[in-house]
Amino acid sequence: MPRPLDAHVWNADLLRGLEARQYQAMNQNKQSQHAWFQAANAIRGVQRDIYKFNNGKVVGLPKLSVHQKFICERIVRGEEPIIPVDMNLLDHASASFQPAPPGEHPLLRQVKWRGGSYAILKTLHLAEQRPSYRGYMFIEEIALQGQQFCDEAMGRDHHAGRDFGGISSLRTLEKHKLIQRTNNKAQHIPGRGFRTQGRHEMSLTHEGREFCRSMFAKFNENPTEA
Repeated sequence: MPRPLDAHVWNADLLRGLEARQYQAMNQNKQSQHAWFQAANAIRGVQRDIYKFNNGKVVGLPKLSVHQKFICERIVRGEEPIIPVDMNLLDHASASFQPAPPGEHPLLRQVKWRGGSYAILKTLHLAEQRPSYRGYMFIEEIALQGQQFCDEAMGRDHHAGRDFGGISSLRTLEKHKLIQRTNNKAQHIPGRGFRTQGRHEMSLTHEGREFCRSMFAKFNENPTEA
């Protein structure tokens, strides 16, 4: 089937739509922010045109999760707006959109005081100030010590119907390279089996330390007294 001569190329419009949905999910502290972030990155990396045939078939989309693909196809077919009305202020093509100032990390505006990301970063920052700091923290330690800095439950509790907690913000911080994860694999001792359990070691990156300074300034906190 030949490509229609008047076929509209949707790459830029889809990126706008996905980023607006990502920003809204971040503002609402929804777990879906990760899926929108990944979808926007996938669209950004597409080297071919995304368009549709006259019969409605959409071509050129990269591999996306089911829901994000469904939304993209609806946008291309005109069944859903590129930017929903309640997301106009999050559209980077809108005159009312206010981008982050030069040099400001794009995540800084999204971090909420006493939210999951705030609690994780503050906990790791405080740990680095202690002489006894071993260079990393385990996830369960961050969840336990960070609870005092978070207004929502940090840990997950499937029995209580809480599949996500503040600690889930680790994924966002990792994607933005503010923290790093090292997999401490279980060690096997010959003749004695596995003697240590593999655990993930979490620590701040250089970018994460710089971000913490900006975050503390945003909330008028002194990082040496935090």
